[in-house]
Amino acid sequence: MMLGTVFLSAVLLPLVAARPEGRHPGSSTQRRGLGMLAVDQSQFDFLPYELRDICFDCTRPNPDALYSCQVKFDWFDPNSTKDNNVTACSCAYSWSWDGVTTEPGAQNTFDPKAYIPCLRDTPVYFEMALKWLAGANNFSLAMSHHYKDTSIEPNSPYSWFSTYAYPQLSLPLVLQEENSMTHYHPGPIFAKIVAID
Repeated sequence: MMLGTVFLSAVLLPLVAARPEGRHPGSSTQRRGLGMLAVDQSQFDFLPYELRDICFDCTRPNPDALYSCQVKFDWFDPNSTKDNNVTACSCAYSWSWDGVTTEPGAQNTFDPKAYIPCLRDTPVYFEMALKWLAGANNFSLAMSHHYKDTSIEPNSPYSWFSTYAYPQLSLPLVLQEENSMTHYHPGPIFAKIVAID
């Protein structure tokens, strides 16, 4: 009996307390990071996400207006091919920007905490957020992919998990006009997976 109590208090309770708060793929402002494990501290060896056709495009009707901007790309996760029919998707994130302001606000309406779904085939989903923006050719994404992998622990409820990457991107300028700019890279650009939960 004593051994069971020690196991419960020393192992199970900290595991339960460390689990992230309940997530639902429909929520775009959920907190992430609770219960995350850095990949370099785990026994896993993930291949990086592959991004292709990465485009940062902004247009405005006149020089006094905010740009209407969009980051879009194709995303493939080579780690999820064993158990999942959906291993890739396309992402597009839109916001308004004055072309200069780096902090979120009225002149730069991106929200670094608002993940948007790129693809949802519940319970599998891909989602992303624009994490920070220093300029059109210097920005970072937050990426999360939730999927099943039975190679880790077959027939276990813990075979569902999420992986995370935070790539910093610098795309070449391909078009610059008074009211538009486009930065583009055909890829692949590899986004290292840095955390799991």
